[in-house]
Amino acid sequence: GRLSGPAAFTMAQKLGRPWLLDPRVARLRMIHDADEVLDRSLVTLFPTPGSFTGDDTVEFSTHGGYLEPASVVAALISSGARQALPGQFTRRPVLNGKLDILHAEALGDLINARSRSSQHSALCQPGGVLPRLLQQLRHHLAGFEATCASIIDFQEAAEVRVRRLK
Repeated sequence: GRLSGPAAFTMAQKLGRPWLLDPRVARLRMIHDADEVLDRSLVTLFPTPGSFTGDDTVEFSTHGGYLEPASVVAALISSGARQALPGQFTRRPVLNGKLDILHAEALGDLINARSRSSQHSALCQPGGVLPRLLQQLRHHLAGFEATCASIIDFQEAAEVRVRRLK
């Protein structure tokens, strides 16, 4: 489960022991509700602005099944959190400028995919994951190309200067 918002770290700290955590590093923690142990979970902190939502976010990777995740969510709710409405977790990054509406719609399509073909369609649509990865790759290649061109230009200019000195 995920907990996101300005009080996320404070609320999560009430459950996890020991709490000392580094950002973006998953740590195994005992999750408590009062004195009762609920689960032994991986807990990861994502501080703002480097989180998916743009807000402070805590991810709890609980054991599978129904009881462990449900009990951790119930403990979070009893400590002041509330369950997100459908689409709300994707809405936050849009409002915080971390995700545009096209990508949010593609993400919604991916989450709601019920077949391999709809999964593939969601991944390949203009706002989907694959086009975004290709766009990032193009950006990195353009930067690499510019670096190579400047190195070549610098070497050619240095050779011309050396020839003039001779």
